[in-house]
Amino acid sequence: MHHNFIPSSDVDSSTPVGLRHNRSAAVRARALEIVGILYRCDADESADQLLRHSQANNLKLAALAESLVAVVDGPSDGSAADAQTTLAAHFWLREIRRLGHVHRRTDRSARHIATTARCVGGARSAAGKAVAQQSDRKRVDFAARV
Repeated sequence: MHHNFIPSSDVDSSTPVGLRHNRSAAVRARALEIVGILYRCDADESADQLLRHSQANNLKLAALAESLVAVVDGPSDGSAADAQTTLAAHFWLREIRRLGHVHRRTDRSARHIATTARCVGGARSAAGKAVAQQSDRKRVDFAARV
């Protein structure tokens, strides 16, 4: 049986190996940076998260990293358009949308808790009794005895 080797579209025979290696290292570094921003974590946790996504979705790490950079920064000239990269791009689009909803919910919850904590200040009235006062002008609270 005769096996043919079909080079992938991201490997250009005219490009020296050193340049391809530098490009892939830059893509990996950028992908880790983006994952860190998306999941609000450090570099080690970003690498773990990328590896977990790769294993859970049966996608190559290189395809996952390259597609994430392509989704966020736009496709580069040498980006591969194979099935792995396309699947990975769809995964990242779904994940970014999901994370956007999660972050909005947690941010809204954190803002509400912080606003509620700041909203009522413990001031004293002229009679010496504690009175709740409104500290946020946009919020409508009425002074109440505590």
